Amino acid sequence: MLASPNYKSILGQTKIHLSSVDSTNNYAANMLKEGLIKHGTVILADEQTNGRGQRGSVWQSEPGMNLQMSLILTFKNLNIVDQRFINSFISVATVKFLERFGVKAKIKWPNDILVDDKKIAGILIENQLNKQQISSTIIGIGLNVNQVNFGDLLATSLKNERGSFVSIAEALDSLLLQLNVYFDKFQKNRYSELEKLYFDYLWGFQKVRRFKDKNGIFNGTITGISESGLLIIQTNEGEKEYDIKEVNFLLEEQKD
Repeated sequence: MLASPNYKSILGQTKIHLSSVDSTNNYAANMLKEGLIKHGTVILADEQTNGRGQRGSVWQSEPGMNLQMSLILTFKNLNIVDQRFINSFISVATVKFLERFGVKAKIKWPNDILVDDKKIAGILIENQLNKQQISSTIIGIGLNVNQVNFGDLLATSLKNERGSFVSIAEALDSLLLQLNVYFDKFQKNRYSELEKLYFDYLWGFQKVRRFKDKNGIFNGTITGISESGLLIIQTNEGEKEYDIKEVNFLLEEQKD
């Protein structure tokens, strides 16, 4: 059940299920542009022929084996400076969902979800702006559920971690439950609580880790996220801020 006495279930009340689509985010964007989709709608696909990750990365998934979805959120008065808290509530909800299945995960900034440094879920957030306000957001979530073979990719799935099959419908209902719980906190502007939870699960937070940027490999400590959403790393040369794709995490060299 998605309902709870503590909040009103909004996300996922309307679902659109597609057998195949190039990208659920593309489909959602087109429907949003035409005014044919409402807040809280979830677009599901058995197969994405051109699934996308952050900054043009490709999301690879076996048809029918995983959860591939996009969630549409619309806002009236959400300032662009608060966009990072959208990422916080989505990422934390996904980690909490995995915990309900007995799987412990970490968030690799900004929103890859890892289990023992192997990717189990990816999140793509695309905001539509009206001046300094976010008018709507399309959140793409790719979650590895029953796929067991990922080739050379450093990835895993619920089935690999649990050793048992999980139905896509069960995974969806459980994920929507957590999304509603943490969206409720987001709506109530409980940003500091969400940020604390995000940092609790953030890979390498307040720990010395190895990274690589355009200048080479270096040791650093993640200390926070800037107001504009950049990753803040304390290095021997001082504090530096990085955008997505400007820094690589050397996951296999050090673990928590």
